[in-house]
Amino acid sequence: MRNLLNPKWLLIINTAPLSLIFIIYLSGFMLIESLLDERSIAEWYTAGTLFLVLILSTFIYVIYSMARKRSIQIAYALISLLFNISFLYYYWSVTSVLIPNSIPNWMLPSDTIFYISIALMPTLVHSIYIIVLHLTSSEKNTEPWYNFLGAISVPLSWYLFFQLVLPLWQPLGSDFTEHAGIIFLVITTVIFLFFVMRFVYLLGIRREKTWTDFTLTWRIIFAGVLPIVGLTLNQSHDDIFGNFTNPWFYIISVVNAVLVCIPPDTNPKKQLILFGLKSVTIVYIFYFFLVFLPYLPLSVLLIIIAGAGFLMLTPLILMIIQAKDLFSDFEFLSQYYSKLKLYGILISGLLFLPACVTVNYLNDKAVLNRALEYVFEDHDFNQSEPNIRLASLKRTLNTLKSHKSNDFDFATAKPILTPYFNWVVLDHMTLSEYKIHILEEVFFGSTTSTESRNAVLSATNRSNENIEILSAEAASHYDDQEKYWKTTVEFKIKNNQPQGFAEFVTNFDLPDGVWISDYYLWIDRVKEKGILSEKKAATWLYQQIVSGPRDPGIIHYTSGNNISFRIFPFKSGETRVSGIEFVHKEPQSIKIENHTIQLGYPQESLDDESVSFSNVHYVGRYQKQQLPASKRQPYLHFLLDYSIGNENKLETYLNQANKIERHAGFSLNDSKVSVVNTEILTTSLAQIGEMKLDSHGGFFLEKAFKKLLINEFIEPKNSFPVFIVLTDDINSAVFTRNLADYTFAIPENTQFYVLNSKGELTAHSLIGNTLKGISISKISNSFDSTVLWTSPEGKDYYLAADDQPSIIPLVQLESVQNQKPMNEWEAALTAHAEWKKFRFGTQSAQKSWLNLVRSSFESQTMNPTTAFIALENESQKELLKRKQDLVLSGKQSLDLGEDVHRMSEPNIYWLIIAVLLLVLINRFRPTFSKSKALSETH
Repeated sequence: MRNLLNPKWLLIINTAPLSLIFIIYLSGFMLIESLLDERSIAEWYTAGTLFLVLILSTFIYVIYSMARKRSIQIAYALISLLFNISFLYYYWSVTSVLIPNSIPNWMLPSDTIFYISIALMPTLVHSIYIIVLHLTSSEKNTEPWYNFLGAISVPLSWYLFFQLVLPLWQPLGSDFTEHAGIIFLVITTVIFLFFVMRFVYLLGIRREKTWTDFTLTWRIIFAGVLPIVGLTLNQSHDDIFGNFTNPWFYIISVVNAVLVCIPPDTNPKKQLILFGLKSVTIVYIFYFFLVFLPYLPLSVLLIIIAGAGFLMLTPLILMIIQAKDLFSDFEFLSQYYSKLKLYGILISGLLFLPACVTVNYLNDKAVLNRALEYVFEDHDFNQSEPNIRLASLKRTLNTLKSHKSNDFDFATAKPILTPYFNWVVLDHMTLSEYKIHILEEVFFGSTTSTESRNAVLSATNRSNENIEILSAEAASHYDDQEKYWKTTVEFKIKNNQPQGFAEFVTNFDLPDGVWISDYYLWIDRVKEKGILSEKKAATWLYQQIVSGPRDPGIIHYTSGNNISFRIFPFKSGETRVSGIEFVHKEPQSIKIENHTIQLGYPQESLDDESVSFSNVHYVGRYQKQQLPASKRQPYLHFLLDYSIGNENKLETYLNQANKIERHAGFSLNDSKVSVVNTEILTTSLAQIGEMKLDSHGGFFLEKAFKKLLINEFIEPKNSFPVFIVLTDDINSAVFTRNLADYTFAIPENTQFYVLNSKGELTAHSLIGNTLKGISISKISNSFDSTVLWTSPEGKDYYLAADDQPSIIPLVQLESVQNQKPMNEWEAALTAHAEWKKFRFGTQSAQKSWLNLVRSSFESQTMNPTTAFIALENESQKELLKRKQDLVLSGKQSLDLGEDVHRMSEPNIYWLIIAVLLLVLINRFRPTFSKSKALSETH
């Protein structure tokens, strides 16, 4: 273990981690600098300079020692302890200035303030151990017992101080008492750790010389008894230090105890095997050493209160014992084997458990990504089955849920392993509880609450009862050369509620061929231009900002052409001004709240021809009115719920299907039926009885609808389907969103029907909340009118017969010869066509999504993957950029957060400290009161 005197260790223990922390803090400072006052900025520079001096001074000492080929001296250890503890004391005295309460808690990670303390702990422990090495001679037969008694004396002295000295304490001033108390706690804690480490070091020396019953007893206690007791107590107390319930924690702990307690063997081959096994299990102990390292300053306090401090010290003690064993084994084996071979075995052993964890996480990532693509991403609807190992997916989802069972970083999740899991599997993002439940529902048939699904499926936001749009003034300009319109609409919006802050929220529908190209919001007499950014990052930031009285405004797509428009905050009686810029080919009108707004002037529109590009056809309003009417024949298409638990209802459902003629007089001769669970299988109604069906998973009705609607658009016929869902519980149908993006495939009808085994019928909309239905007596045979348009390539398309233009994406490649889009409107048109193609499924959904975001940025027009957001200050804008980079580097179906209004929670370390302090205060409150009374008497 004297190898730890090599100065190179300081590069690993001190220079590398502290440099990383310095970069993290510098990044955080750059993020919040614009929100800080002069005093805070000055304190940041002071603290940063001192911290940098600590890093550089140690680094210079390392270079000097290596050049002189000197080991670490005791003087360095003493100076390091003094200066690092002093810096920590200073740092904690100014934390409220460095990160004042005015900084929103969502701008920085909730435990950022603790990073320095955690990073400095290895340096402090190493310095104490260096002192132990210099003050302990391996030649003298020093008894470990004396050091054990010395360690016990520290918590005992604390207890006696609280019981005997404190009642007679005569305060010399609150500041003096506070500083004296902190210095006393620090010095006694350092002394306590010194005696503990020296006791363990002497046990290791004794092993080298002779194996005694005394040595074996202590090894059994520290390696066998205490780890198992610690794991059991942690599990029985709601995993307060982390979720270590996996059986492997217990198995490896037992194996490690056996290895630690086996006496050294003179047989080189046997000792080589033991050396390899020990190099594997020491990583397990090192993991818990890192987990409990930040708790070491609390160990004395915990010993006084509950005696549990020894459990906290167990990983530290085992690290010293097992590291010394490995060094001793290496020296012994080097007499028989080459050092290269021994280093190879050592490194392989050290990497074994991390490699197993990494491989396991990479498998989790692959399985989870396939599940996400199948359920949440528009990934190749022609895929017949998801090809997912359900056992692996179940285990991955259980891991995700275990990480979410508490908000704390180190509570029910696995410390260190959970952040590593989030990095490897989730790309530093998260997966919301709702999406986890949806995956369980699709693949395993479990149920999600109807309330949460209804909230997600509702296309519109809450209404504004107390906020009204006073005016919406439009100014339009027609570009004669580029032949498209630009219209800016300025809104004056007033909060009429008598008191408090309010948020303006509204939804409106954009006509086809109209896109949003700019947005602004007046904030504190400054016209803040909207920033076009990735939608997930923008909506996350907006939701965080509205938890406090800050000023954001946002506008984005919800589903189909529906737009969400939100501004916050409005003071009571306040009127705010905001504006939206639209680009459009033809004059249009839109309705926002109670205002109908005219975009462009009809008499000045000179261009109403169809437009075609390599991926889209645009049919204008005037041309559409000249097209011939077309009447297609409806036919029935049944979607049969064949999820888990419904396998015995097939005959009942088919009997109801055969009675459907009485509802509307439809013929069943051309009817089709799709059997729906996790997958979808389509056949004719006449052949369904002859097929061998498999009931599994949940009722993934959304996937079935998407596939059927896509097929109807790609291969249009002279007939169109009327969908009837056969199920006793439509609320068990899985929808992640409504189907507004697909309804143009069948312009005649945007409804579907649900028929249960009792013959009861309800009507549902494909737009909006698909789960909410209306009871009806029969299926309507009245459908919307359509017109027939034939493309220049000779393909027929059926379009809605309305007074709106139509956009036809070319889902399959067609030989359309046209120049690339040149102006802003044409770029928006082709980007919109790419979005529609994207929703129709692709084998490279992730790449297509990134291309959609990029095309939105290039054209500077908003599409469903982006949003315009107006922000109040530079810190918010910088955070938006960082979050956007994070989203674009991750998977599109992952999330940035869990709950839009949930506040960040404190780290579990500091909750434990608070609880311990409360216990001490309550325990010794009479003593403090008595001391205060004596002071007042004098």
